[in-house]
Amino acid sequence: MIAEAGLAALWLAAALAALQLVLGAMGVYSGRSDLLGAVRPIAVVQAGLTGFAFLLLIWLFITVDLSVALVAANNASTKPLLY
Repeated sequence: MIAEAGLAALWLAAALAALQLVLGAMGVYSGRSDLLGAVRPIAVVQAGLTGFAFLLLIWLFITVDLSVALVAANNASTKPLLY
């Protein structure tokens, strides 16, 4: 469930990136500053979602959730938490 939440956060961040591209292009070509003003808050939310997904991935490594292929392929219980 945690992995799916991280994946959903990444998909939402990707959708926001597409929205950011469209709003930025529309703002530049039409000269509307309100569209350009919406680009920065979208970027902040996008960064937050990406960071949230990364924290969830770290949690999956800490709890050794072997149902996730990346964790299963790179798991070594003898390694310190730093690695």
